[in-house]
Amino acid sequence: MNEGPLPPAQADGIQRLGFEGLTLCHERLEAHFNEVRSRRAEGGNRIPVFALEHGLSAAELAVLKAEVCAAILQRNLSRDAWLPFVVYAAEVGYEYRGDEYWQTFEALAPGWIENGDRHYIRARFQDFKDRFHGAEPTGPWARHFSIICWPITHAVLPTDLQRQLARVLFEYRSALTPDLLADPDELGRRLAGRSWQASSRFQNFAQNTSLLGQVAVALLVGEDEESPYLSDSTLKRIVTDLSAEREAGRWLTDAKSSATRIRTRGFRTVARGSGKGSSAAQRRTLPISSDPDLFVRQREGGWTAYVELPDLSVLGERLPNVNEELGRLRARFQGVGGPIAGGRLLYPGQQFRLAEWPRSDSPLIQLENGSADVNALLADRCRLSPGPCWLFRIRESGFGTEVRGKFVRSGHSYVLLSDSPLSALPTWIVPAASSTAGVFAYGVATPTSIGPDDIAALEHLGIASVTEVGIRPAGFVPALWDGEGSAEWLAGEDPVIAIRSNRALTKCILTLDNTPSLVPWPVATDELFVRLRDLDVGSHELLVSLLPSDAAAPVAKAGFAVLIRSPHMRPATGTLREGLTILANPVAPTLPELWDGQAALHIIGPSPARANIEIALADRSNRELVVRRSSGALPIDPARWVQLFTSAFGRDDAMHRFYEEAESCHVAVTAHGVGTVTLRCERPFAPLRWAFGRDRNGPFVRLVDNTDGGRAVVRQFEFGRPVDAIPVILADRALLREPRGGLVIAEVGGARALMILPPLVRDLEDLRAEPPHVTPGPRSVAEVIRLIGLAHLWASASLPADPFASTRRLVVLRAITGHLTELVCGTRWGQAERIAAQRDRGLIASELTAAIGAQSYQLALAGDLQRRVGALTSRAPARLADSFAAALALHGRAAGVRGQDGRLAEFLLRLASQPSSLGTLASDDLRAKVELVLASPVLLRAARFLTLLTDGADRGDAQAANDEVSRWE
Repeated sequence: MNEGPLPPAQADGIQRLGFEGLTLCHERLEAHFNEVRSRRAEGGNRIPVFALEHGLSAAELAVLKAEVCAAILQRNLSRDAWLPFVVYAAEVGYEYRGDEYWQTFEALAPGWIENGDRHYIRARFQDFKDRFHGAEPTGPWARHFSIICWPITHAVLPTDLQRQLARVLFEYRSALTPDLLADPDELGRRLAGRSWQASSRFQNFAQNTSLLGQVAVALLVGEDEESPYLSDSTLKRIVTDLSAEREAGRWLTDAKSSATRIRTRGFRTVARGSGKGSSAAQRRTLPISSDPDLFVRQREGGWTAYVELPDLSVLGERLPNVNEELGRLRARFQGVGGPIAGGRLLYPGQQFRLAEWPRSDSPLIQLENGSADVNALLADRCRLSPGPCWLFRIRESGFGTEVRGKFVRSGHSYVLLSDSPLSALPTWIVPAASSTAGVFAYGVATPTSIGPDDIAALEHLGIASVTEVGIRPAGFVPALWDGEGSAEWLAGEDPVIAIRSNRALTKCILTLDNTPSLVPWPVATDELFVRLRDLDVGSHELLVSLLPSDAAAPVAKAGFAVLIRSPHMRPATGTLREGLTILANPVAPTLPELWDGQAALHIIGPSPARANIEIALADRSNRELVVRRSSGALPIDPARWVQLFTSAFGRDDAMHRFYEEAESCHVAVTAHGVGTVTLRCERPFAPLRWAFGRDRNGPFVRLVDNTDGGRAVVRQFEFGRPVDAIPVILADRALLREPRGGLVIAEVGGARALMILPPLVRDLEDLRAEPPHVTPGPRSVAEVIRLIGLAHLWASASLPADPFASTRRLVVLRAITGHLTELVCGTRWGQAERIAAQRDRGLIASELTAAIGAQSYQLALAGDLQRRVGALTSRAPARLADSFAAALALHGRAAGVRGQDGRLAEFLLRLASQPSSLGTLASDDLRAKVELVLASPVLLRAARFLTLLTDGADRGDAQAANDEVSRWE
């Protein structure tokens, strides 16, 4: 329904058809919602009522809108006839597309800004909740947007979210079960865990998992069924709007068909796989869907262990904030070495070499600065199989996959890894070279006939042998099979297992998750096929006992692990198993992050193929505003992406002209013969943000406030004095102008908005800006931390489509970095830097070496760093940090360095080149490291020396060390 306010005469004409005013509208709605509430309460159900379920016809709704608009113009916010306002606000929420809610409200109801009251709307929705058991917003989003969360929640499923929910339901359809369809709360939690690829608006919507589940179940009802969760008219309205787009309609149709098939199987009261008799400890020995996969490769130094990441986004079904932290924070992976960039753990299929075997008494994966709950979940749900031995079957020359069941078959070849040396081995198990520290490798070539002594030797190692029973997958091809006793299928597939034996048999006992079944062995055949139906997502253990026809013969036994994985939501950016992929950091970048260069894109594809790159800006109706194209050779790493984006798109006049109007950006990468992948970046839905504009008087910013309406505290930092805050009094709806430009900050409660306001440039004189002056402060921990925080504010502020904003900000960040360096390292170092910057790059080392320090260890450190720079084949930040850590371990003991500390080396290099990147470091860790640097300034001098040498060698510019574009992931 897109009707706007009607002209008074036209509205009066409709009033005479059925309404006499606001009071009659209220009475009509009151009777309707009382009926809906009573119907929902039958049978003890406490299903909420939504204001969008008003049941009004198009004509009645047009009258209601006209009555509400007239009342607003008359400043008549009635406390008696209030239901029309609730319905009107919900209708605005239904059409709301993520821009300014109150501006949209004002556009449809003129006079709202002057005569309206946000708190009135919230109070009336709270009345609706109390009177009619109305829906109540929940989740972090509802706490941050405590007013507009009410009308948007009561809009049920706003139009811009419908396509996204249809896609989530389509991709999750194979994991639906009768139990999930009967439990909307659990279904909502599962779907919310899969929303990390969606827009920020949808992620906010998904935080109310109960609402998400109820809407999902309602959408999945059959064509001739009614949903208990939504009125029929409201449900049909949503389905009609959703089906208007062909692809979204097809997604919903397929998901509904899957749900209908599942319902015909009947509802089960006890989920398979959680049957009686199974203990948590017993089941945890089986692999789970979030356990990494192990494999080995034979390299020059011997057998090397690798891990492959599964789809860790499934953990979001257990803890809602998992995917948010996985997408934002760096991770430490035991044995891998350096940190893993934020967001990378959400891309399954990545393979990491284990330089060292992980310890079993420490978590395998942990997030830096992650919450205790998320890290505890990662520690519990991401493990390697238990030791002390790990078995790998050789699948092809030089490559082996793990046998999780730890058993061997005669005549096959394996690799055995052990955390301690093995002795008293049979002749067919021999030592082999291992290039993964912490484990010992052995080659295993099982004989064609395994005798009792061999069986005893294997049992001593914790390995079983299978000689009379063969178990393999049949039917559906499994997603993964280790060739022995473990296979994986996707949810919705019914695994078929083939059991083979050359013995004379009468019966077979199959025990699935501790539930036994007696199955007759088929006559005159040596193979039995078994279908395992309706297995839940998770691990299942199948034990096979073969009963021979000769009662005196021993019973043959074998086991098989069945793993059912949730369907992987294939992102539009592709996967690492495909030929073309976009890896983004952060994992779902916003439009400002892409524009500002804060989003690092890594485009992976076959080398040396070229990729065509198309970037389109679109408005809130998804209408393309401008499209630009470029190309580049694959692969494109983050540094090359920033250069390509800046040169091909960031300087384009049309892109600048339409950027402020755009609500989203589409990045499409196409490689001939490989395929196309896309990334969609949207403006974030923020409680508080600045909107940039320009008129004949120059640039300005306007504050968009979607908070509770409290008075915003506004500060400004000028480009010329970037660390000195100036209070600003900003009237409602006023434009903020400052000819000199700078950083503007607005804060309301816990919400904050930052933007760089460009200067007014009218002539060449305006281009000659004064150098930034950083007010000196004491040489103290507090002052260093304050400067880091200020640099972080400048670096994290949004950039408008104005080149002067980005260049002036870069000058400010360089000035803060230089001042901070001189504050810690001393005036002698600062003077040496300035002298070196004025000369050619060949003199940098000679000018600065003496300034590092005159003590022998300081001179040795400087010389070592010079040699390391010359030997570095890659100047990537991670490689630089490793080399710096090694140099500090050799020469930094006198400065307080204990051993090779990669985190300290990275901190020092960040402080020396990009202090703004330290703004999110945990306060205790930051304080401890700053204290060390102030006590031993040679550490920062050495880091600055290395950074200047590296950037100067690449670009001939010592000042380039301050370039904030050289990012740290």
